[in-house]
Amino acid sequence: MYHTLLSPQQSSSVQTYQDQESKVLLQTLLDNPNGFLKATERFALSVIFSAVYGIRLATLEHPVIVEFYRIWETLLLSTSVVTTVAPFSGQPHKA
Repeated sequence: MYHTLLSPQQSSSVQTYQDQESKVLLQTLLDNPNGFLKATERFALSVIFSAVYGIRLATLEHPVIVEFYRIWETLLLSTSVVTTVAPFSGQPHKA
């Protein structure tokens, strides 16, 4: 889904979101230069979420992004269980 945003046909619509969000990003950085990481994270996520879902993320505390990160964390934890339940010893299993 996300890769279609980068096609030539879609790039002009994404540029609109990038233009709007870049102005907010610059103002945010002028107001708080130490908040660079959070500001750029919000910028990138807001451009993608605006283009794909039609939802602008004014802050990283937006309910949609909070839920997104909650689900993402759950998925990461559930996929890492395999490595913690059955540690790999490097030796072949003997029957």
